[in-house]
Amino acid sequence: GKKEGPIIQRCEIRIWKVSSGKCTKILTFHSHAVVSMSFSKDDRFLVSAGDYHDNSLAVWSGGDFALLASSHLPWPVHELCWDPFTAYEFTTVGAGPSICFWL
Repeated sequence: GKKEGPIIQRCEIRIWKVSSGKCTKILTFHSHAVVSMSFSKDDRFLVSAGDYHDNSLAVWSGGDFALLASSHLPWPVHELCWDPFTAYEFTTVGAGPSICFWL
């Protein structure tokens, strides 16, 4: 039989329009699972964190969901959250122990 090449898996973040039940956008960046993601308080940004295989962080536009910035980290991120008072700052908690404030 025909030999198949390796299967490349990519994690997908799907954006849904709840009222219609339709997927409006598929975001791909992380090579494995996403362990945490969150919208900024003004919905202008979405940040996502990849699992311990991936060790990556991605910041997306909350409007058209374009990838705005990304970083590969030396440690896994377990959780993230946006500052409740500032729209442009978020915090990650990871292994090590590590806490990072992203300004």
